[in-house]
Amino acid sequence: AEHTYQAKSEDEVTEWVNGITQSLSKARERFQTHMEFLGQGSTAYKYNYSNSKRMRRHFWIDEEKVELLWAKSRTEEAQSMSLKDCVGIIFGPMTTTFQRCTTLEDPPWCCFSLLFPDRTLDLAVGPTSITAWYLGLQHLLMEKSAACVLAISEAQFVFRTVFHKLRDSAHRQGFTIWTYVVRQLRALSKDPAFREALNKISSGLVPPSKAPASTPSPQVSEDEAKAERKRAKAERKSLKVEGGAAPAAAE
Repeated sequence: AEHTYQAKSEDEVTEWVNGITQSLSKARERFQTHMEFLGQGSTAYKYNYSNSKRMRRHFWIDEEKVELLWAKSRTEEAQSMSLKDCVGIIFGPMTTTFQRCTTLEDPPWCCFSLLFPDRTLDLAVGPTSITAWYLGLQHLLMEKSAACVLAISEAQFVFRTVFHKLRDSAHRQGFTIWTYVVRQLRALSKDPAFREALNKISSGLVPPSKAPASTPSPQVSEDEAKAERKRAKAERKSLKVEGGAAPAAAE
């Protein structure tokens, strides 16, 4: 596709062209770094469909960047899956294999799945390597697999990572994610340092990236958590009485 844009002046044209060029250059550098990392590989956990238990293995991509390999170590005989056969990649513990786990042993934002016509490959990696693994593999799949046509942007990846972290924190305290976020925002609104930083950002005195970090809000009390669970249970019961069946929870 080709898009044509019109700016108000030649100076704006120059700024836009330079900005987009620099952005593309930095994106290529990031993906090159991802490719180098995937070539070296790292430890990951492979979840089994049969029993949802996980195995620790070393994963990497081959030199031609067409196969994903794994073994107990790089020196042992490896199993492999062709990236050309992959039809998609999903961020988070979304597949049946993950959902069958009574207790997920890895953070949700460190999990992802590769989709194949007859199976899924469900993996969990370390928090410091999830970006390289997910975005790097997604980039390769868009090049190697004709069936893989959907991808998320880097911004969407960051959003989903934050979402999983917020939901995990909310559920551990017995809250829905909406209630948890509202409580955190209310706590931040009472934080003098946060309010001062927000005012400076709004007035243009300080860019968002330079704003000081606010003091983390205290954990909600157990009484508040119990009250929230009781309220949510009452809402579900009310919905069941009115509609005949309670809808599945969704966030």
